Amino acid sequence: DKQRLFLSGLVEPLGNTITYEAIGSGIEEDSDIIIVQNSSQKNSTILDNLKMNLRIKNQKPIKYKTDNIDIEFSNDITIIKDYFKDFKVLGITTINRGYYKQENKKFFFDKSYIYFSGNPKKPILEVKATYNKEQYNIQIFISGTTQDPIINFNSDPYLTQKEILSLILFDSTGENSGSGTEVYALLGGTFAKELMKSLGMSVDHLVLGQGIDEQLSVEVGKKISKDITLIYQHNNGKDGVKVRVNHSRHLETDIILQPQSSSIEFLYKSD
Repeated sequence: DKQRLFLSGLVEPLGNTITYEAIGSGIEEDSDIIIVQNSSQKNSTILDNLKMNLRIKNQKPIKYKTDNIDIEFSNDITIIKDYFKDFKVLGITTINRGYYKQENKKFFFDKSYIYFSGNPKKPILEVKATYNKEQYNIQIFISGTTQDPIINFNSDPYLTQKEILSLILFDSTGENSGSGTEVYALLGGTFAKELMKSLGMSVDHLVLGQGIDEQLSVEVGKKISKDITLIYQHNNGKDGVKVRVNHSRHLETDIILQPQSSSIEFLYKSD
């Protein structure tokens, strides 16, 4: 068929530097959100007549540099597409070295990996970073997917989760600080959310705190509609799901479901 095109082969980039920040379209692309509107049938494009099996493997690392990120990475991925089908990406991107900077703090990447198993927007993460302050070495581990990331902290010498967040945010373990856990949880959540945003992960609700057992408590949520947020929570060793419904600017409802209990909370917010 003269109207159809098939591409196959190996592309070996020689290495280069990318110096611009990728900016999304601003259109919600969450798979759980369906946008209903009057529209004509999707028109065919030249891509419908394209079939592809293309492997991309770097000979030299590619450098990615912006105001906040400076990394070197390499690819060994295969782009697959059939006629009238979407693109699929298989393979691995390896972050060899680099750093992420927030204000005057630098988080250095250890060797990390991003695995692609089909949908290029839903890779699997294996990201490791290190932050050094005084005698402390803080390790940050990000796993899971971009839609459901899992973040863990560790330190040498040992620090509690609260002390780690205090060290990252305030350059102190907080031993002589009168600030409560709530402050660390709020600011820690903001920091983690910004970090994930810079790495391409999107969440709408993130709260880090400390349970009664001094273990990290986590709430991670994603909007599934304009007024409803679905939240996963882990607190005091228990996992649960919270559905938050915003009725108005002042009133919201939390429906909390756990393995052996459930509850409903009505929250009123004054001006």
